[in-house]
Amino acid sequence: MTQLRYSILEELAPGAFVGNVAKDLGLDAVRLVSRQLRVMAGSTEKYFQAEAQSGVLVVKERLDRERLCGPSLHCLLYLELLLSNPAASHRLEVEILDVNDNDPVFLNSLTRLEIAESAKPGTRFPLESAEDLDVGTNSVSTYQLSPHGHFTLSVKSHKGGSKHPELILEKALDREEQQLHRLVLTALDGGVPARSGTAEIVVSVIDANDNSPVFNQSVYKVRLLENAPLGALVVHLHAIDKDEGPNGKVTYSFSSHTSQKIRKIFSLNEETGEIRVLGNVDCEAATSYEIDIRAKDQGSPSMDAHCNVLVEVADLNDNTPLIKFISLSTMVPEDAPPGTVVGLLRVTDGDSGGNGEVQLHLPADVPFQIVPSFKEHYSLITSGPLDREETSQYEVIITATDFGSPPLSSQSHLLVNISDLNDNPPHFSQPAYQALVSENNALGVPIITVSAFDPDLGQNSQLSYSLVEHSVNGVPISSYVYVKENGTVYSGCSFDYEQTQQLAFQIQAKDCGSPPLSTNATVSIFIVDQNDNAPLIVYPVTREGVLAQQPVPFSAQEGYLVTKVTAVDADSGQNAWISYKLQKATDPSLFKVSAYSGEIRMVRPLLEQDSPSQELVVEILDNGKPPLTATATLVLNLEHGHEPGMADLRKATVEPDGLSHMTLHLIIALVAISVLSVLAVGILAVKCLQRLRRRHLDTSWTTDTKGRNSLPMGRHFDTFPVNLSPEEKMEFPTVFIGRESASHFPLLRSGHTLLSEGGNFRIAKPFTQQDINNTDTLPAGSLSREPNEALVAGQIHYSVVEESEPGTVVGKVAQDVGLTMADLSSRRLRLAKESRRYFDVNLASGTLLVNEKIDRESLCGASLVCVLPVQVVIENPLELFHLEVEILDLNDNSPRFLTPWLLLKIAESATIGARFPLESAHDADVGTNAVSAYRLSPNPHFSLNVKNVKDGKLFPELVLEQPLDREQQPEHQLILTAHDGGDPVLSGTAQLTIVVLDNNDNEPAFDLPVYKVSLLENVPVGSLLFKLNATDPDEGSNGEIQYSFGIHTSDSIQKLFGLDHNTGEIRVQGDVDFEESRSYELHVRARDKGVPQMEGHCVIHVEVEDENDNAPEFLLTSLVNPVPENTPLETVVGLFNVRDQDSGANGEMTLEISPKLPFKIKSFENHYSLITREKLDRETVSQYTIKLTARDSGSPPLATDVIIVLNISDVNDNVPSFSQNFYNSFLKENNPPGSLLCTVAASDPDEGDNSRLTYLVSGSWIQDAPVSSFVYINPDNGNIYAQRSFDYEMLQVLQIPVTVHDAGLPQLSSNITVYLFILDQNDNTPTVLHPVTGQELSALQRIPQSAPAGYIVTKVTAVDADSGHNAWLSYSLLPQSTDPSLFRVASYSGEIRTVRDFQETDLPAQKILVLVKDNGDPSLSTTVTILVSLEDEVLEEGPQLHDFLTKPKEKSDLTLYLIIALVAVSIVSLVTFIVLSAKCFWSRRRSDSSCCSLSGVPARDVFKQSSPKLQLNSDGTLKYMEVTLRPTDSQSQCYRASYSPGSDRSDFTFMRPVDYPEPSTLTREYDSFLSRTNTLSHLRQ
Repeated sequence: MTQLRYSILEELAPGAFVGNVAKDLGLDAVRLVSRQLRVMAGSTEKYFQAEAQSGVLVVKERLDRERLCGPSLHCLLYLELLLSNPAASHRLEVEILDVNDNDPVFLNSLTRLEIAESAKPGTRFPLESAEDLDVGTNSVSTYQLSPHGHFTLSVKSHKGGSKHPELILEKALDREEQQLHRLVLTALDGGVPARSGTAEIVVSVIDANDNSPVFNQSVYKVRLLENAPLGALVVHLHAIDKDEGPNGKVTYSFSSHTSQKIRKIFSLNEETGEIRVLGNVDCEAATSYEIDIRAKDQGSPSMDAHCNVLVEVADLNDNTPLIKFISLSTMVPEDAPPGTVVGLLRVTDGDSGGNGEVQLHLPADVPFQIVPSFKEHYSLITSGPLDREETSQYEVIITATDFGSPPLSSQSHLLVNISDLNDNPPHFSQPAYQALVSENNALGVPIITVSAFDPDLGQNSQLSYSLVEHSVNGVPISSYVYVKENGTVYSGCSFDYEQTQQLAFQIQAKDCGSPPLSTNATVSIFIVDQNDNAPLIVYPVTREGVLAQQPVPFSAQEGYLVTKVTAVDADSGQNAWISYKLQKATDPSLFKVSAYSGEIRMVRPLLEQDSPSQELVVEILDNGKPPLTATATLVLNLEHGHEPGMADLRKATVEPDGLSHMTLHLIIALVAISVLSVLAVGILAVKCLQRLRRRHLDTSWTTDTKGRNSLPMGRHFDTFPVNLSPEEKMEFPTVFIGRESASHFPLLRSGHTLLSEGGNFRIAKPFTQQDINNTDTLPAGSLSREPNEALVAGQIHYSVVEESEPGTVVGKVAQDVGLTMADLSSRRLRLAKESRRYFDVNLASGTLLVNEKIDRESLCGASLVCVLPVQVVIENPLELFHLEVEILDLNDNSPRFLTPWLLLKIAESATIGARFPLESAHDADVGTNAVSAYRLSPNPHFSLNVKNVKDGKLFPELVLEQPLDREQQPEHQLILTAHDGGDPVLSGTAQLTIVVLDNNDNEPAFDLPVYKVSLLENVPVGSLLFKLNATDPDEGSNGEIQYSFGIHTSDSIQKLFGLDHNTGEIRVQGDVDFEESRSYELHVRARDKGVPQMEGHCVIHVEVEDENDNAPEFLLTSLVNPVPENTPLETVVGLFNVRDQDSGANGEMTLEISPKLPFKIKSFENHYSLITREKLDRETVSQYTIKLTARDSGSPPLATDVIIVLNISDVNDNVPSFSQNFYNSFLKENNPPGSLLCTVAASDPDEGDNSRLTYLVSGSWIQDAPVSSFVYINPDNGNIYAQRSFDYEMLQVLQIPVTVHDAGLPQLSSNITVYLFILDQNDNTPTVLHPVTGQELSALQRIPQSAPAGYIVTKVTAVDADSGHNAWLSYSLLPQSTDPSLFRVASYSGEIRTVRDFQETDLPAQKILVLVKDNGDPSLSTTVTILVSLEDEVLEEGPQLHDFLTKPKEKSDLTLYLIIALVAVSIVSLVTFIVLSAKCFWSRRRSDSSCCSLSGVPARDVFKQSSPKLQLNSDGTLKYMEVTLRPTDSQSQCYRASYSPGSDRSDFTFMRPVDYPEPSTLTREYDSFLSRTNTLSHLRQ
């Protein structure tokens, strides 16, 4: 690798000659084209071009040295030339020489300088340098200044060769003579010809501050409306200053005499002097404001002036009346008389005059009015009668309206509730009630509900219902009915229409008021008859077991009255209508019964054949629903007639129908027994079902003929309360037994009883919060009073000194309001709530006392008069008194300055007589106790003047009497004292410090004009580079120094380094890189804050030291990727450069390559080549990962790794190889064409086309046909398919030669043989060779009749074209042969032999069917038929056809069957009857096992001797209930059934005794335990 260097001038045209590269490199001209000389792609490729044929390097694009290399003295461009065949690279350097093609340029064509007229001659002012893009002698070489009498020019040369101009003041400036000076600065370069640039310099002479601002008015008067909008302009102040610049710029501010309160209301624009509204201007807060304004210029020292602004506030109607209730009664009795005080209120309006006068209004439709009491206080009283029932609540809207323009109003809404009095008796919804109830009703059935209404409220409207006691038929009405609290009337007994048809009684509705009021209503109950009495037969009278006998003569004719049946019904109406009909008769055609009279008459005359004894059954029905019946049985005896003979009996017999008499009787008996059995079973089943149903319902009722109810029977329970759970419905309440269940309920209160008052069955519901807090309470602050209350108003004035001790007597308030000592407790003298903080009332003495120390200043501030309102309330009647307590001031506060140390700055140039306002002292006291005078400590330079403003306030001012000199005395200390007018006099002082301000007459000066600093590159951002120090002997702002970079410091340096303007610290704020710049020059300026400003300058030289901070960098020039695997040794694979931007040892590098790789590195300076050193084999290693490490020699050394992934390209150097040496394939014959035979697979380790394989069948012949006609091979995947269907019988083995070759160049191939074996299939049926049969005839064999057993008849011979197991044959005899038992066939030989000797019965012609079957799967078969003829034998007669018929069945014995059936039916019926009877018996015992027998006891005595018990089902819901009675004999024991969960299916019942308490502890109100369910309806169902 070689390196060349050329030099050319900038701005050459494209195509300009740079150098002959081919000649300088010594390249062969003949091979120049094949070597492909070119410039490597990169940043410099666009500027140069190498001509491949001539080997000359030319300019490709115009070059601008300034744009390429900037201000660098040397401009070098680096190129990489590449050669091929073989690969090589060469480095080339092209130096770009500068041409003087740029003029010097000033960044600012106009430079303005401000120089104070007080600046001293010799002062230097740095000027902006010109910039020239050219370098060397072509850059700026000198400066020139236009002639001027006040200024000259100095040029300073710096280390880098740069030149900086400076302006020097030669003659003092005078602003009054000339304010501006114009100069021209010219910059010249050293080129030939020379180029130049100019800039204009304008010098402004700065004026000194020698004039103070002046207002155009000393006092401004303004009138302002209150509530002026925010930002509204109040006044525009104007002050002027004759000075210029900051000395003439005036700013406005509030003086120290302006309070903070005024500053929150008004704002002052510092620039324009506009005073605007900042807060709420309220005339009620203040009617006028006095504002003191100061105007101050920006000079140093500054000068100021003062003026006063008087603002008068005009009132507006901006406050709506405010209504406040002092005392209020929200509940007024409805009997309150007119004039009753409802509430006390106060109405205030913050406005004054007519805007503050208020009038009140009420709606016209409310019975209230407002009466004034005293100033701002009013009373709300009733103006008419009240009736809560008409209006229970009034919404009183109080409207307060002032007399402003426009008037403002406000409203207060008040809800006044009218409390209820019990002044209305209950009213029933109707004067009388009527109800119908059917007789035989259940106990406790609701009959009717009466409803009454009471318009009162609360307890006054809570009604209770009760019966008005009287007797009906000597029995109290309460025995018949009872009424509950909800007005529902329930039956107290079961009514009997036959005894009572109507009940009339009165129900009383009474409220719970005091006193209670009541009203009665009449209730009429009509008993409705029920069909509960069956007809009673009056005639004929029957006796027990004897039927009524009635003789009838034989001579009776048609219409003859035989007898009359008479019956009566105890019911009434339609239920008592009776009808008769003939239900049954011996001869129905002989008699008839009159439907309504019951007469029995003859229908026809009697005949000889009529029975002499006629039995009639007459049914008597009433007209009820359902109808009840009775039957009368009569026996009619025919007298004087003939007895029936045998002939009649013979007529009644059944005519024969071909059956014997016994059979007929058996049939009749069988039918009769069957019918009776079915009826008995049905009746027993119905009975059992009814008993089971009654037991399930646990209720049983029976009705006697008189309609009286017998006792209900069922299980007995102890007495218990029944509670309704909130989760259950009212209709079916859950029942809890025992006291333990009460613990599961929340807090409960008694509700309405479900049945009677005294019953234990009650419905419970949870308490609500309203029930617990049922006491009406008045809101806080309400007053209770008598109906005739009145209000008397008055006003009392007291005074008390502030800071009085608690308990100090303020006044005798009880005496002043006209109360005696005896009235204090009854009249409840007290203070309103808002008056109790500072004052209290002594009820023992009736005096007003101080409750808490009072500080007048905290309550009333600076107000001269401090009055506290006190409200005194007296009850019975209600009276309100308004008191005023004036708080008198004490001189308990000393004058105090807000700032005890006052600082005042006065310029030493201030004129005699100048006034300086001082801060006023504040005294919290008022009147004579406030500040009255100021004093100043003696001083020859100052005196004190005190100004008295409009509101009596005193403002002190300091007056300058003698001029000040800062050099003699820079500070003066004074004491300002404020005195008040109290006794004793109190005072306060403030320390006044006067600082004399200096003039700015000194410039800042640095310690050194030039500083040198060394700096390591890559120092962290924020590192301190250097701290500058400049001093200024002036004071204040004249001595305060600010640092900044000078105009000669470039922007790039200012981005790299930061300068703290206040401390002078220079810190690193960018990346300091030695490789970018090895040194920097910083120009710093120090400027004070005086007016005019003065400044000083210095230069800082920064030398940057190199560090090893740059790691080596790789630049890949060329890379051959992939590399062919047949690449020869020493072949260049890649070219790359390695560089390090550091210098010295930090830039020296070494390069390392990964070991054990077939590559190595060759280097030339920083250029490297990657070449092969071993043979490459892609199949062994297809890819190499090459790691190159470049490491420099720095401390610590830095290294860079680069990974090169080099792929090896393939060459077709591998032959395809099969996975096997040969392939065997097996195929069953008769395969379908296209069947897959096998798959051959070969592999090639090459890749791409070199590994893409193609399969084909080599050309060969089989059986005079090409192999391709037998098989087909897929060239892509090697699948071999059958082209035809193979036949094992024709071809058993097929050899297939297969060739595979790749797609490389040249092609490589391999061969292999595939052996295809054809497998046999069972596709051929056996072929019979012997005996030979024709197409239609079977083989005929003749054998002698005398052939013995084992005689061979013939031999069947067959063959099969298949092979192996498929060709194995077997023989068998088919059952279709004539006589299979006569012959047998050998399974494997096919021989047919006789099994036995022939008999005469054997047929002479025998057909033998032989099945020939192979051993295939599935097997194939063939049948052969052989006819055997028996010869030389006499044929015997064959059996007749009727011999083969089955014998006819014997006739069945019908009589025997009937007997068997009759016995079976009888036994089954008997067993069924016994089983059902047993079940019913056990069911009855189970249903009766839980009760005590009360048989034999009359029903009317049972209630006297027994106690009622409630019986409930135990499944958790109240589906049904019944009342049972048990004897009161406590010694008797009853048993209650205890059932297991499966007791309904169990045959065992476990009994346990239940001990009942004494009868006295049991309730007798059995009716209260009846449910609403109609139990009678269950019975009838």
